[in-house]
Amino acid sequence: MQMSLDGWDYGTSTASFFVHWACTVGLYAFLTHYALAWTRHLQRRAASPVIQIHENT
Repeated sequence: MQMSLDGWDYGTSTASFFVHWACTVGLYAFLTHYALAWTRHLQRRAASPVIQIHENT
């Protein structure tokens, strides 16, 4: 197996490639973090007892 960079465009900026890569990784980290926080919130909400107060008027 031979390593090759045939798909690399040497005319473009290297910094923009890594900024794009970091933004993609950051997007997935952001989505995963808030999806997990939302599921924990729903689990805690389902586990907590619901107290209803009825007033007889």
